[in-house]
Amino acid sequence: MSLRRMLVNGRSGGVGALRKLLRLGQRAGVTTAVRVALSFAVVAYLAHRVAELGWAQVGNSMPGSPWFYAISFVLYLLLPLSEVINYQLILRTDLRSSFAVFLRKRVYNFAVFGYSGEAYFVLWLRRHLRLSDGKALSAVKDNNILSALVSNAVAVLLSAALLFSGRIEALLGAVPGAAVYAAGCALAAVVFVPVLLRFHRSILGIPGSTAAAVVAVHALRVLAVQGLLTLQWSVALPQVPFQTWLMLLAAQMLLTRIPFLPNQDLVVLGLGLSLAGSVAAPPAAVAGMFVAAGALTQCLHLVVYALTSFDRSVRSGLTAAAKTA
Repeated sequence: MSLRRMLVNGRSGGVGALRKLLRLGQRAGVTTAVRVALSFAVVAYLAHRVAELGWAQVGNSMPGSPWFYAISFVLYLLLPLSEVINYQLILRTDLRSSFAVFLRKRVYNFAVFGYSGEAYFVLWLRRHLRLSDGKALSAVKDNNILSALVSNAVAVLLSAALLFSGRIEALLGAVPGAAVYAAGCALAAVVFVPVLLRFHRSILGIPGSTAAAVVAVHALRVLAVQGLLTLQWSVALPQVPFQTWLMLLAAQMLLTRIPFLPNQDLVVLGLGLSLAGSVAAPPAAVAGMFVAAGALTQCLHLVVYALTSFDRSVRSGLTAAAKTA
């Protein structure tokens, strides 16, 4: 079988799997009581995660600069803002009024487990935009493939910079399997980029010009995140050299390449705490910086989830499987 046919069959199989999943949801039904229970469960889960960080410790160790918290807020909004732009490019429709949906999607992906937000968004697209199973799945697939391509490339570049700066040993010691993740990212970039360029019509459901625009948005977003994180850490610990932040950036990028991570933000927080001894600053100050950032992010998840629960269009994604054919 040719590679082209395999790719086409893979797309068809993915659509078929989604349809089966949605039919199961339709047969099972999602009642109002279940939806309310799910909402309370997620809110309770997020509140528990914030409490696990230790309210007293967070209060005593927070950095004093207001810029630290302002940057956290901007970082939180960058992903949903970029996704509004990308899905407008992919779907050719105005989604600015649906920003709350992308905020809810972020909560599911980062506070629950990886890609749960994608499943929610596919159902929301079916319910709200009346898209077919195939078109909804294709839009999410295209955006995620191009996002992964950019993120893997940045992870490889950061790892290479660490290698040439002589600080790769600290990264390998702090992140179990870091060498494997870096090699996997490099292999994916080397193999997948030529395949994507050659077979983009079979892999992607969007024109090449649209794909290039989406890649550009992802690249700008990833670079902005790396720059803002470095600035945020430097605001809290100005005495730490840039090479140390480079190590933390590379470690974070490699760790988030692992699919289906439960609560990515807290996993990243744990990574920061494990690397505290490698930073040229008092360990308590380093730990306080990451705990403050992690706690603030969890609080933002909690607030965003609660506020978006009042928006019926946001909740419609949860009922799509039960109410649409």
